Amino acid sequence: MILDDEEAEMEPVVVHHSHRGKGVGSALVGMAIKEAERLGVKYLNVKPVARNAEAIKFFRAKGFENIGRIELFMDFSDKRWKTGIEVHDLQFRY
Repeated sequence: MILDDEEAEMEPVVVHHSHRGKGVGSALVGMAIKEAERLGVKYLNVKPVARNAEAIKFFRAKGFENIGRIELFMDFSDKRWKTGIEVHDLQFRY
């Protein structure tokens, strides 16, 4: 967790595939949440990649229900993006 005054950001939580579904990630996130609360942090942020639906669902289930920032970028490669995310009536790819 990176602290910045009243705000904190959790570093990415990555659990080896052989240990997923055993509560390791939940325990790590739970510890970070408790520590942020203990320190009096007002905002705890996490930045999963938009295309990682599994991570987004995981963090949403842990109580991360507010969107505080959106990062937009241009891709000049030939990568194929999915469609279907809407913010303020605007369609985006992810």
